[in-house]
Amino acid sequence: MPNRRSPGSHSVSTQTATSNASTPALSRTAWFQRSWRAGMAEWEAAARGGFARWLHGAFQHAQPSPSRTPRFNGATPCETRPALHISRVKLGQPDAARNSAVCARPGEHGKFLVIKTDGRFALSNLAITMKVEFYGHVHQYRNIQAEIDANLQKVLLSGNYVQGPMLKQFEAELAAYSGTKYAVGVGNGTDAIWLVLMALGIGPGDEVITHPNTFFATAEAIWIAGATAVFVDCCPKTKCICPDKIEAAITPRTKAIIPVHLYGQCADMIAIRKIADKHGLKLIEDNAQAIGAHGRGFKIAELSDAATTSFIIQKNLGTFGDGGAVVTNNPDIDARVRKLRNHGSNQRNVHSFGFNSRLDDLHAGVLSAKLKHIDAWNDLRRQWAARYTAGLKDCQTIDLPIELLGYRHVYHLYVIETKKPEWRDPLLDFLVKEGIDAKTHYSIAIHKQDGFPWGKGACLVGPLTNAEANAACCISLPMYPELTEAEVDYVIAKVREWDARHAAEAPAGKGPAQSGATCASCS
Repeated sequence: MPNRRSPGSHSVSTQTATSNASTPALSRTAWFQRSWRAGMAEWEAAARGGFARWLHGAFQHAQPSPSRTPRFNGATPCETRPALHISRVKLGQPDAARNSAVCARPGEHGKFLVIKTDGRFALSNLAITMKVEFYGHVHQYRNIQAEIDANLQKVLLSGNYVQGPMLKQFEAELAAYSGTKYAVGVGNGTDAIWLVLMALGIGPGDEVITHPNTFFATAEAIWIAGATAVFVDCCPKTKCICPDKIEAAITPRTKAIIPVHLYGQCADMIAIRKIADKHGLKLIEDNAQAIGAHGRGFKIAELSDAATTSFIIQKNLGTFGDGGAVVTNNPDIDARVRKLRNHGSNQRNVHSFGFNSRLDDLHAGVLSAKLKHIDAWNDLRRQWAARYTAGLKDCQTIDLPIELLGYRHVYHLYVIETKKPEWRDPLLDFLVKEGIDAKTHYSIAIHKQDGFPWGKGACLVGPLTNAEANAACCISLPMYPELTEAEVDYVIAKVREWDARHAAEAPAGKGPAQSGATCASCS
């Protein structure tokens, strides 16, 4: 299967080459020596790029390990990108096996490429660096380009670009997918949260409980609505809000709880719903990262007043820009959000106080095309997560993400945590230098941001030990459906390489991010 490759990049091809088994050894020797001389001249003229082109020619007579490009719906993606980039070259001693055939093979997880020849010269320990991207936006677009382009053309030729028929179509599709009566497209995921808060009449003087190791927008939306953000700790296993911590934060001013389904795994909505019912609180799910996930015995939006989501391009279901939505079974929330998003209007020339936060039809067209594939894409994320976990389970310096029994984790992010906070940045830097676009989500908890709380209402309830440890130790490895086995294995190999250097220093048991006391929700 062809290896993905982008124009203009210099990489070692890992396509399966046709080997000419009938070529005499002497002919191979002469060929290799001529190629070597030409390659060295080109290398001198064009440095690494020239050498890469020469080596690519040599590979046409070699037998490299084939690369795997995932198929989508039975079709090979119509684009390619490089897998291997030469980073260091070491010339070996003359090969003792003078008459050996030319061969090429990757070492463990593609770390080393060894070429043996029957000529005077030999390459050995050719270290290679694979460039592994964090996002696969372009690859995904090309896989379903015809579907997306058809929807865009439909919108463009309709002449209706704002609150037009494509938006109505997508809202109906999203509601059906979510199992709710209503879905309302809005400008972004942040707007979705504060629009629901306002629709529920929550604002100045009210308190809303959430946790501080989420993306900043969760708290930001509470402040935009004018309410006070109250932070409690997360569970050490799931990183979602800990139900055991919520009741201690409830006061007469508390009006709502916003659990975040962080990284792609649901918070314990059954336990949180019981607390909300006991105290008469509203429940809003921040589902920016977990579309298509479910918990043990519940679906997202089933147990809450409303669930919000984000469609920024990085999400499992993302458009080419920004967008968001609210899904709910409450007709009042649906009606109020629709009016608020459109300058307080649901009838031409008739307005009340509102905002401009509408999901444009072009974005709705992209999302409508993608929604049909979201479950298959989430399955691929789960496949890569399982491969990461299998390859990294013996590492001594990191803790791996935990999927609770009976939950469907959709791995918006695959987050490992170093067992020592001081290891996080060195490991992250090592991966980046080795061509792996690793990131952190989120390395500064909200209450630790400079200037917090910026004159806004905020309250910290109890120690936030788990959230702070998560922020200090987290590293997100590349995770998107269009990854390849070779890319995932390369990431595994590099993490294991770093781990081997530091394993002797690793503490026994779990690191600080996962060693906190567990609650019933994460046990």
